[in-house]
Amino acid sequence: MCRCRRVKRKGFRWHPRCINSKHGQVRIRLQVVECIGCGKQFCPLLDALKIEPYGGHEDVLEKAVIDAVIDTNYRRLIEGHSLDVSLGGVHNFVAGSDIDEVLRDELALDRYRAVLADGTKYKKQGGKRGEMRVLVGITASGRLEPIGSWVNTTWQEIERQAKARIKSDPKQPPLFIYDGEPGLEDFLAGSVSGQQRCTWHAPRGLYHAMWEDGQRKKEIRPHEDTVAKIVAIEIPEGDYDQLSSESIDAVREKYRDAKKEMTDLIEVLHQKNCPHGVEYLQNLVKGLFRQVELWLATGIIAPKTTSRLERLFRELGRRLKRIAWGWSDRVVTRLSKMIMIKQYRPEIWKQYWLKKMGIEGHLSIWVQSVSVAAGVNI
Repeated sequence: MCRCRRVKRKGFRWHPRCINSKHGQVRIRLQVVECIGCGKQFCPLLDALKIEPYGGHEDVLEKAVIDAVIDTNYRRLIEGHSLDVSLGGVHNFVAGSDIDEVLRDELALDRYRAVLADGTKYKKQGGKRGEMRVLVGITASGRLEPIGSWVNTTWQEIERQAKARIKSDPKQPPLFIYDGEPGLEDFLAGSVSGQQRCTWHAPRGLYHAMWEDGQRKKEIRPHEDTVAKIVAIEIPEGDYDQLSSESIDAVREKYRDAKKEMTDLIEVLHQKNCPHGVEYLQNLVKGLFRQVELWLATGIIAPKTTSRLERLFRELGRRLKRIAWGWSDRVVTRLSKMIMIKQYRPEIWKQYWLKKMGIEGHLSIWVQSVSVAAGVNI
């Protein structure tokens, strides 16, 4: 209120305040008070309930709609969830969300054994294709945690934003894993322990490279199988300090043999006049065994494929590739963040909504009894 802090009742508003809720529409008859000194009018009930002057829905309804959007598409949401919200209203909930403020905190690389990066395509208005790029971390327990998502943003800009969130150097830098996409060769250089090429993509990449050299499937398949065998170096499970020297030496011997076999394969392709295949293997071998080298040097087991990120893209694709037609880059980014945070960081998702709904735990309610009047149908 104003400085006078003395008011008098001024009756009720002509029209009740209507607020859409999860269970229907709530109509509140609002009483108005007037300042004795300046004549300014106030509505104490709105202030007490922390209701915005022009808010037309409650945050619980918004949460219910967004949770449903993450699980299904818009039209199925309207038909199957009994939410009294129009199709445009559902979209406005997603488009107007402030979820962008999440995943902007300090990036503590000490939490992760590996950082994975990849991108996927989705349809845009006018038949164009947009690209969404995602950065995730893998913890020591194997848990996937989203770091951020960007739409139609270059890897250079993504790297700049990620480095800006790194406030301190990690004691044990994580391994960076990518599938060979251009622009990621030196991604987060200085903040990670090295770049590991995805071993699952290695044979597939050789297939496409040799196809450009004019080779066909019959000639390519044996070399593709050779690469698949070379990268299949298994690291023993368990504590590194408790492993026998024979087990460690066996992995080191396989590592040396694998590098020699890769050198021999490069020479074979050179003799077959496959310049694209030779160039691909020469670039591939630079980061193909970084995971094994890290284990031999420190005993830390890090992933060597981007399979966890591929599964995440399937979850995003179930929503974005079917319903993102005509969406702006901003809305696609927001929905992708919602999907990732709810599924992989549920504690952050819960904290976000508690803060948004103003639930601070200062009030407890006990229901002592419930009675139903005779003749009332429930």
